[in-house]
Amino acid sequence: MNTSVRCVFTKDLVPADVARLFAQTGWTRTRTEEQISQMLIATPLVLAAFDGDRLIGIARVLTDDLFRAYVEDVIVDESCRGRGIGKQIMEALMERLAHVEEITFNCEEHLIPFYEQFGFERFSMTFMHIWRGGG
Repeated sequence: MNTSVRCVFTKDLVPADVARLFAQTGWTRTRTEEQISQMLIATPLVLAAFDGDRLIGIARVLTDDLFRAYVEDVIVDESCRGRGIGKQIMEALMERLAHVEEITFNCEEHLIPFYEQFGFERFSMTFMHIWRGGG
């Protein structure tokens, strides 16, 4: 565990700080600060990782907090990757969601081994969606 990093559940984040992290991924880079502000308000669980006062990681969860939880936007700052911060984020999420019947998310193929260490397994059900995000 990286002891200089603290993970906290909070929605009290500066949208510009979140936008800086979101700019580092393909799926979140076009989100505006206004959209991020609305997203933070509407998301039931937001986990932030800080190194001092600097936001270096984030994850959010859409959940009814009993039967289903969908993990979204697990992102660690590019300059901080490889330090175990993603693992800290996921451990905190898994502890918080330990009572939830089913936890799901989607990820890129190369990240599957990372998430398997937390008990996630491939699921044969087809993932369907409507994409309205452009690009």
